[in-house]
Amino acid sequence: FKNNTFAQLKPGEICEGDAMYRKFLRDTFPGDNTEEDKKLSNRWRARHETANARIKRFKVISCKFRHDIVKHSDAFRACAVITQLEIENGKPLFD
Repeated sequence: FKNNTFAQLKPGEICEGDAMYRKFLRDTFPGDNTEEDKKLSNRWRARHETANARIKRFKVISCKFRHDIVKHSDAFRACAVITQLEIENGKPLFD
């Protein structure tokens, strides 16, 4: 977190993170106080993990990248775009 991304949240903005990131978050979902808050947080996290799983299937993170490091971000971005296009064209994260 070298560039302190989380400090860039504006007052009133919320973001969601698991236990590992909560110590870095300035404004989080309002405390997960109610059962409905907890269900919503769990749904957000599950949706995010589903999107991550779809990107991971391309193995751009887990396998050794054998090209110039400059191309790595292009390869990852291409996988993210393909995943986004799938979501928008009939393969939603959830039914």
